[in-house]
Amino acid sequence: MVDHEKGLPWLDVAKLVNSNGYSRTDIYEDRLDNEAFKLPDFIFLAGKGVYKHTKFIDPDAISLDEIFLELMEYAELSPRNVFHLNECYHASNLLQKHDYFVIRHFVKHFGEHYGFYFDGRSQTDSIGLEKGFKNVTQKDVIVEAMNRSNRPLTKPEVANLIKSKSLSHAAFYLDDMMNEGKVVQVDRMLYTTPESAYKNIDTNAYVDAIENILRKHEKPVEPSIFKEDLNLFFSNSYSKYFYASIARLYASKQGWHRKHNLYSINEIPFKNLKSALDTACSFDVTTEQNIIALQKYIAITREAATIALSNWRNASVSQD
Repeated sequence: MVDHEKGLPWLDVAKLVNSNGYSRTDIYEDRLDNEAFKLPDFIFLAGKGVYKHTKFIDPDAISLDEIFLELMEYAELSPRNVFHLNECYHASNLLQKHDYFVIRHFVKHFGEHYGFYFDGRSQTDSIGLEKGFKNVTQKDVIVEAMNRSNRPLTKPEVANLIKSKSLSHAAFYLDDMMNEGKVVQVDRMLYTTPESAYKNIDTNAYVDAIENILRKHEKPVEPSIFKEDLNLFFSNSYSKYFYASIARLYASKQGWHRKHNLYSINEIPFKNLKSALDTACSFDVTTEQNIIALQKYIAITREAATIALSNWRNASVSQD
């Protein structure tokens, strides 16, 4: 490792060890051998699956006292006794002057001297003020940030909360959390918790109103109908995503059927709106004729149907 300043992934380390005969027996190349990393004075995690020799850490660049003073100040402001190192790191200008994994190394191996306990299993990088703490998950961080914010968060803002900073990871977490009912989408690309989204409304009244709409149409309903009817009924100006978020959150409890963004009190014969378009519409007729045909199968506003048809036609052209 002393010959590789940028570090190496485990597979490369294992191959070098085995090819050079450093060990009397070959070490695993297909999985991490934890025994090889029990010497914190020499090896530290320096990236996702990448390891470095500690000789490449400049101990004079930052002091332990400075690191843990930043953690202490963050902990005093945090409402939790457990938090992600990543949270503290991105809240501290001082810590961000240094590589995250160097800070992680110091916190992991010297934290207990300052009253901080570290758990890096499954890349959680959690810090607790007491031993045996329960790890805070990435989802916990997202929910707490949403509850603290005075407005919904965008997907890039959610990505900035998680360790990887990946938009695809953020999308995965958001979709998973919406399925769990922990997060709702209240507008195009805007997300928050149900507690924040619905704090100013009587959700039971909205659920009852959606139920009435579904029973009235007795066919799959696209959320543009919720927006059109319920904004008028409740004298509001919410987006269709807001109403769809309520329908999605309460669908299972109310016994409603859902296929992507279609809702019904009966079984839905389509996989999604595109499937309905494929069934009802034709490229050989006008938009007006297609809207009439689509509305026989789906309750959808003319405006939403026009947009959906345009996207449907464009998608077909791009595939050709």
